[in-house]
Amino acid sequence: MSVSCFFASEPMVKIDGRTIGDGRPGPVTKALQKAFHALTKTSGVRY
Repeated sequence: MSVSCFFASEPMVKIDGRTIGDGRPGPVTKALQKAFHALTKTSGVRY
């Protein structure tokens, strides 16, 4: 699995069983996902 595929499908909210922050994707992750989805609608490999 590529990093981009993983990133697009599931944000990381835990590492080694420990919750990161409040356990939910934050605003930066959401903005990156939105940009990634917009880009892959017009270019790149479709999943």
